[in-house]
Amino acid sequence: MTLRFDANFGYSIPVPNGTYTVKLHFAETSPPFSGINKRKFNVTMNGTVVYSGLDVFAEAGAANKALIKTNTVTVTNGKLDISFAVTVGTNAFVNAIEVY
Repeated sequence: MTLRFDANFGYSIPVPNGTYTVKLHFAETSPPFSGINKRKFNVTMNGTVVYSGLDVFAEAGAANKALIKTNTVTVTNGKLDISFAVTVGTNAFVNAIEVY
């Protein structure tokens, strides 16, 4: 399993100005956080909170089950900023990011 995790982290992806579809891939694979309300975090794209208190386990319905969240984002400054910030538990995480 591949993932990035930390209390707060982010990406600044250089892209031409325009509108993009962003897919975020998640799966709760850590046993201490396998349960509802054990890990929650916020996801922000270009300064706007797109998910507040995201609970991957609760939304996916089980541990080790994929959750894919899709957003449309408009870039006007040549970069797509995506950040993750923990609100419950010890770390936010993401397994994969697709931008197209």
